[in-house]
Amino acid sequence: MKKIFLLSFLSVCFCFAGMAQTNLVTNPDMETWTSGKNYPDGYGVASTQTETEGFFLSSDAHSGTNSLNVKFYSIPTGSYRFYSPKITGLQSGTYTVSVWVKGKGVLRWISLTKQTSDGKAGAASGTNSDINYVISPQPWGGTGAANVKDLTEWTEIKVSFTIKAGFEGDYNLHFSINNTKESEGKPLLFDDISLVYTPLTQIRVSDEVATTVSNIPGFQSDEFNYIIPVSFDYNRTPVIDVLPTTLAPVYTQAGSLSGVTEKTASILVNNGTLSASYSVKFEKQA
Repeated sequence: MKKIFLLSFLSVCFCFAGMAQTNLVTNPDMETWTSGKNYPDGYGVASTQTETEGFFLSSDAHSGTNSLNVKFYSIPTGSYRFYSPKITGLQSGTYTVSVWVKGKGVLRWISLTKQTSDGKAGAASGTNSDINYVISPQPWGGTGAANVKDLTEWTEIKVSFTIKAGFEGDYNLHFSINNTKESEGKPLLFDDISLVYTPLTQIRVSDEVATTVSNIPGFQSDEFNYIIPVSFDYNRTPVIDVLPTTLAPVYTQAGSLSGVTEKTASILVNNGTLSASYSVKFEKQA
């Protein structure tokens, strides 16, 4: 068969080697607090409770010595919400949010919300719009007792947002927590919040004569290094490209695997302000 499709001959596994990306959140580990305040420097609260009724400093931290404790009370009832410091100058594209959580409660939603023209935190809600991108973290979401989680260990929650073209600007991350009787008086802790630019939705692989391409299965936009073991002496050149194609990325293709044990392809993507670099290593296996 003349047109051999590359992935049909590959035994594929993915090994994430790690690559530092710039965290766009300031004071992300919540280590900086002004004495007497109930939430970290740069952060804010927007709740039916006052900051002294629901927000506290905790020494039970995922890293460092501080975390934010959101503690629930049935009176007064209502929701709790806190938001990150201003994240300046976000361009259109995809961003990944990570936050570490421990304790008991309901995390209803996380949003990336555009600031108002006067520089104040935008009106975040659980409804998507052109300036309010919201995710109901799974398996959380909703408001009832069935959505209460009791996390005895620090657990990472990771979600992605895509800012639309024409809506670039300054944003805040908002975290909405619901008040329930089941979690009354119990701490729900937050620490180590990050927002990184992760522009790709897929890396695609073919060979130089293929008329179609296949997405790498299991691709994660915030993982930047992949290894594909090739289980035979493959003489055609593997070719990579990406989605979305509108990003005009810069490619370094791997080249032929004939006579070598490995070749690495790379993709450099930027949105005019931020950049990310991905690599795909093809390793010939015995």
